[in-house]
Amino acid sequence: MSDDLLPYFLAEGRELIERVGEALFDLDRGVGPAEAVERAFRAIHTLKGSTALFDMGELGALLHAVENELEAARRQAGVMTPEQMSALNDCIGETERWIEALEAEGSVPAARRRAAAALEARLRGSPPSAPQLPTASAAPPSWALDLMRVAGLPARAAVQYAPDAEAYFRGEDPLALIGTVPDLLWLELDRQSSEADTPFACDLVLRALSGAAPESVAAALRLAGDQAQVIALDAAAPAQTPTPLATRIVRVEAASLDAASDLLDQLIIAKNALAHETATALGERAGDARGLAGPQLALDRAVAALHGAVGRMRLAPLRRLFAPLPRQVREMADALGKQVELTISGEDVAVDKAIMDGLYEPLIHILRNAVDHGVEAPSVRLAAGKPARASIRLAAAPRGDVAVIEVTDDGAGLDLGRIRQIAAERGLISPASAEALSDRQAAELIFMPGFSTARTVTGLSGRGVGLDAVRAALARIGGRVEVETHPGQGAIVRMTAPLRTLLMRVAVLCVGTERFGAALDTIREVVRIPRAAVTAVRSGEAVVVRDEVIPLMHLGELLGGEQSRADPLVVAVIQQADGRVGLAVDRVAESLQAPVQAASPLLAGLAGLSGSVLQADGRILLLLDLRALIQ
Repeated sequence: MSDDLLPYFLAEGRELIERVGEALFDLDRGVGPAEAVERAFRAIHTLKGSTALFDMGELGALLHAVENELEAARRQAGVMTPEQMSALNDCIGETERWIEALEAEGSVPAARRRAAAALEARLRGSPPSAPQLPTASAAPPSWALDLMRVAGLPARAAVQYAPDAEAYFRGEDPLALIGTVPDLLWLELDRQSSEADTPFACDLVLRALSGAAPESVAAALRLAGDQAQVIALDAAAPAQTPTPLATRIVRVEAASLDAASDLLDQLIIAKNALAHETATALGERAGDARGLAGPQLALDRAVAALHGAVGRMRLAPLRRLFAPLPRQVREMADALGKQVELTISGEDVAVDKAIMDGLYEPLIHILRNAVDHGVEAPSVRLAAGKPARASIRLAAAPRGDVAVIEVTDDGAGLDLGRIRQIAAERGLISPASAEALSDRQAAELIFMPGFSTARTVTGLSGRGVGLDAVRAALARIGGRVEVETHPGQGAIVRMTAPLRTLLMRVAVLCVGTERFGAALDTIREVVRIPRAAVTAVRSGEAVVVRDEVIPLMHLGELLGGEQSRADPLVVAVIQQADGRVGLAVDRVAESLQAPVQAASPLLAGLAGLSGSVLQADGRILLLLDLRALIQ
């Protein structure tokens, strides 16, 4: 196996498998079946060709069998039976395992080769497709359009004839057979990638145009059976098809794009440092600094635009993450003897590639938990008056600068009493504290390290890896998770993650000697209020701002310290959903524009902390979520 070519094969193989998964995902939901099958066929054909470069004969044969199934589906406008879909999903899963083995070990174990051979035999053992009659189509397949465009000839029928590898051994002569087509106008010969070890295997693909009636062409190729496809064309239509304006696409390695993003972050920090040092150096010569305001503003706008452009380059639809999930959920359910249907929506929501990579682990964990613990066995569901087949819904939607991903099941919901009991038994919380928790707080216990309700070890759970791994994984990308339960009806696990790395305008709030950041757009205004104007209300305080009485809170107290001793008080007015709240600080320092980084996993569980930014002097500034902090 060529060590030089292997990395390229692995990278391209993952991309092609991703394309097939996306196509089968659309096919499973009935979205553009003909086009979806065409996409899957092209990707499988390309991947099959790549396997010929390596010692991957079993995988090549399997992909050839998959290609045959997809070719038959192409002739049926993308219609595939559930059994065919299941078999194809199994084949794609096996191909992924080959790629994983090659990446980890550099070779393919014998077990994988036997599994591929078994799947290939399973596909080839299916009943052969019936010979395809001429198809009248308003939209001929892409290969027919390409043929018409190159030939530039008016034709009534297009032919694609792909003899199988054993054709020569059966005494067949593909060239002689294609030569019997009446009024043959154009003939092209191409090669498939041969999977067989023998050099005498047939790997031809013959494509032709004919001026004869499609029925006559099909009659001439009757001995080819389902190996030949005849497409009826409109001879009156011009052979040339409109060529769409091409979009220039350049493939960039993910590492290069990550490096560009890191350099851009450094540029933003340098820009902030330049603004800070310039202001410090000029000092009291404010008049001399006025000429710098315009260039500084232009630099801010240019850097923000560049950050947005790089961010858009890194966006990808969640379809890539969601596409393999139906197959994986089906495998989980089969392993547990359960019947589960997964429905998906919101797959077109686009997120940063790094965010998407970080979502895979927690999403798989949550789906596994829903299949294993959330939904009941068929017999239990039937006894409860539910359908035997359980339902799990995966939905994604953008909400401002974040993506909200929900996994909803129609199982029994969380047993909050048992959750309280287990948490107390394992010493995660005292029995008295467990009983004092609200139902919402009790549900959150499932995300504590060491918590598990699994009584036995299965292939999916019970090995000590709990849902705290979900919370930790989401924290690494600046995300959060919460759960909502409905006894007897199911549960909803809601994940929130940023759509992309944000470039945020940040206000610096000072409390004593400490500095904290807050999103500038959460602060409606900053006012100064004499201490004498503060009114005690029950256990709190209130102030009047623009003829409105609003509650007053102190940032120092919220963070575990003391109230501000300044007089007058510096009050940042925060707009909440149910009104305004005043937040007293010692002072509001400069504002800056910087990319937001996810909080450290050690700090991710702290309420009111949303991330961090790097200041102009290189120090880290913790970013507070003021609305969450004061609620």
